[in-house]
Amino acid sequence: MTVPAPGPAMVITRMVQPDLDEIDVSTVLQAPADPMRLRIVRLLDQVEESTCTALDLPVKVSTVSHHVNVLRHSGVVSTRLTNGPV
Repeated sequence: MTVPAPGPAMVITRMVQPDLDEIDVSTVLQAPADPMRLRIVRLLDQVEESTCTALDLPVKVSTVSHHVNVLRHSGVVSTRLTNGPV
């Protein structure tokens, strides 16, 4: 499942991403060591882009969000916020 392309009324905000030059290799390697985070990475590899609610995972959306946040802070994934038409 992909996120629709932004239309004229859609606002996209990139979340602050860590500077990849400042991330320790061990941080990058530890992030997908958790089975759920590894599953998220594999799902995102298949669909390229998704929302936390659209990922088919057996945990609450808040848990998915937490794992995606860990992956983002480790530089494994990037996150953007999209607001649809008002």
